[in-house]
Amino acid sequence: MIPTVKLTEIFRQAATSNNIIINAHQVNKGILPDLTPTKTESDFYFIEAEHGEDIINKIIMMIRDHIPNKFNLNPINDIQLLCPMQRGGVGARSLNGLLIILMSRTKKLQ
Repeated sequence: MIPTVKLTEIFRQAATSNNIIINAHQVNKGILPDLTPTKTESDFYFIEAEHGEDIINKIIMMIRDHIPNKFNLNPINDIQLLCPMQRGGVGARSLNGLLIILMSRTKKLQ
């Protein structure tokens, strides 16, 4: 047997990260979070796309441009992308490799 643990409390989010906390709790309870865009400042984004290539382009745009500009963050040091799967075109392995290449190019241009 391999010991396992389950995250039951959200510890690492700032008090202002309400939408991430609320939606994380809903996902843990098996409830689909409210995906309606808000008009107020939000740290939670649901990005819909029909094809893998579309979502990859949207993720890159969010990490490279939108989030750093909106929140004054460094895309290399301050942003974390979470993926529900490891394999596939939009899985963590593929996106991680793509983002490493993208961020190394961005760093060289600075």
